[in-house]
Amino acid sequence: MIVSIIKQIAVFSIFILIGFLLEKTKSLPKNSGEVISKIETKLLLPVYVFYGLAESVTVKNIKAYSVTALYGLIFLIVAFGVGIVFSLPFAPKGRMRNIYIYLFTVTNFGYFGFPFIEGVFGEQVKAYMIMFCIPLKIFTYTVGLYLLCGKSDNKKRFIFDPIIIGLTLGIIFGLLPIKLPLVLETVLSKLSDCMSPLAMILLGLTIGASPVLKLFMGVKAYIVSAIRLILIPAIVGALCLLFGARGNNLLFSVFVSAMPIGLNVVVFLQNDKDDAYFGARCCFLSVLFSMGTIPLIYYLMTCAGIAQ
Repeated sequence: MIVSIIKQIAVFSIFILIGFLLEKTKSLPKNSGEVISKIETKLLLPVYVFYGLAESVTVKNIKAYSVTALYGLIFLIVAFGVGIVFSLPFAPKGRMRNIYIYLFTVTNFGYFGFPFIEGVFGEQVKAYMIMFCIPLKIFTYTVGLYLLCGKSDNKKRFIFDPIIIGLTLGIIFGLLPIKLPLVLETVLSKLSDCMSPLAMILLGLTIGASPVLKLFMGVKAYIVSAIRLILIPAIVGALCLLFGARGNNLLFSVFVSAMPIGLNVVVFLQNDKDDAYFGARCCFLSVLFSMGTIPLIYYLMTCAGIAQ
């Protein structure tokens, strides 16, 4: 289990380091971060969302995992409520409050969560977790998109956003018996695989734009990481126990909420350098500290008999 976590964080760190060095050595043009962000939001993220939903939101999976998906929806409602509550002391209103709500609600359940669950519990449990996370994935690219970008001010623009189109088509293709040509499916799969590495490089570019010491200064990012990695999983786990969640549903609720902050906070905020840097700091520190907090949470859950 620890090897699985260290491997994911090591890979994550290398991609961040690549972006960091590219920025520090001035190997890329000044607006490279904005260009990469546009590639992510206009191409890679829409494809990633489409491909993931088309593969998982199928009639067969809904029949097999409907209860798990329902628990995932309940978890999302709880996580969103907790995120709103924790955002209040940091920013009572306005754009920053929305950013904090996102930081406290959305985790990197895909890059960290799925490999971790598969490595510890096996492929079958991972299949259940994928369906458990479908409501959170849909939330991330609808409400989460609004929280970070405020695109609901222009409803037409929001509806026709490439990510929303990818999400809608992904659900349609998943539910209907539509088979994509093999060549097109391969292209989409390869593009989808590019999403996370490029987002990590973008994270490295963002934090590399400022002095290294500044990355570790300021208390807010540390507090956000502590709340994200320790306090929220504890609260979510307690609430799930209170309302009768057991087995995999309790396991998924705690581990999804215990993962580091999602990378989209860096991708979506590139137009505002200060917000992008703050989001990048929170994301980076949460990944760094998760090397210790995830094994700790796993150990505590094992002692409690929740995880085996």
